[in-house]
Amino acid sequence: MSDAWKSHLDELRRRRRRAERLGGEARVAAEHGRGRWSARERIEALVDPGSFQEVGKLAALHTRTRDGAPRETLPSSLVCGFGRVDGRPVAVGAEDYSVAMAPWTGLYLEKSKGVFPGYLEDMAYEWEIPIVLFL
Repeated sequence: MSDAWKSHLDELRRRRRRAERLGGEARVAAEHGRGRWSARERIEALVDPGSFQEVGKLAALHTRTRDGAPRETLPSSLVCGFGRVDGRPVAVGAEDYSVAMAPWTGLYLEKSKGVFPGYLEDMAYEWEIPIVLFL
């Protein structure tokens, strides 16, 4: 591989790791303290092991301070994709409250239909598969 791509691939890996941390260690721990699992934990408990293929992992919300200066970049509050349950295909999505209190502070991955993840609904309908949403 050319060295020209190294910095770009490193940045891609950094963004993936950031998304996997959801709202960060402290926020995830706070949710665990409330007796709630993270979005990825809920999805992994539902789907067959190793079957989940996430969509939109790199979607992000760039937040700003009151004066407009860049602040924190948060991964999407919606973790969604496709997997299998008992060997059958399903679309699955979960809101994660460790990230900006999930849908109530702004939807930025999904095409909005009310507060539901419209993209995932459209794909499940088109593919004629069940959809499971943890909201």
